[in-house]
Amino acid sequence: MMSQSPTGPRAGIENEYKFFIGKRLLRGAFRRYGLPRLRGCILDVGAGASPFARYLAGQRYIALEREARFQPTVIGSVTILPFVGCAFDGVICTEVLEHLRDPRACLREVERVLRPGGYLYITSPMLWPLHYEPEDYFRFTGYGLRALAEECGFETMVIEPLGGLFSFLAMRLCEKLYNLAKKLAFFLPKRYRYLWAAAWILPLAGVLGAVAGILERGRRRDAFAWVLLACKPTVLRGYRS
Repeated sequence: MMSQSPTGPRAGIENEYKFFIGKRLLRGAFRRYGLPRLRGCILDVGAGASPFARYLAGQRYIALEREARFQPTVIGSVTILPFVGCAFDGVICTEVLEHLRDPRACLREVERVLRPGGYLYITSPMLWPLHYEPEDYFRFTGYGLRALAEECGFETMVIEPLGGLFSFLAMRLCEKLYNLAKKLAFFLPKRYRYLWAAAWILPLAGVLGAVAGILERGRRRDAFAWVLLACKPTVLRGYRS
């Protein structure tokens, strides 16, 4: 979600700086909702740089990506998963569905490879400009994300907004200032310009993110993104492992 032109490992580090507010929201949501339930063999579909792998030490973590430059565990498509049915105890799908022409195809495949009683953790943006063009097709409300998951056979356990309008505006401001700071540091070698920009932006992002959190308390209508935790039902409905 929060990357405009990923070109390598340093681009991932720079995105952490430019989009610090959003990245912090996403990490916090994963620790609250995903980490307590994701155990055993975990598949991360469209894993990118695998930002959640560090939280899953002790679990069997499988990263699936279509691009070899991310060095995933498996190279493949998120809509035709190269695994047998019921192979995983949990699945992570973060900032992926909005980039698929047919997000249902992805979730149906996830339902196939997830064992009964296993958990699905999803995040997807509602407020964000075009990115990864031209493969940017959808934005989801909480209602839409829930309906999509339940249509594909999942039971929703948690559906929560992440951030809101103030977080979105603060993050966009930090992104623009970060890019400007890099340009103003023309006198530095290119490989050091992002460090110069980060030194200016990270303190500002910390302050603006805290202020945005206060202003957004209790507000759900302007969610920056949504997090959904769902369960694949067992044969006996109502039982969850």
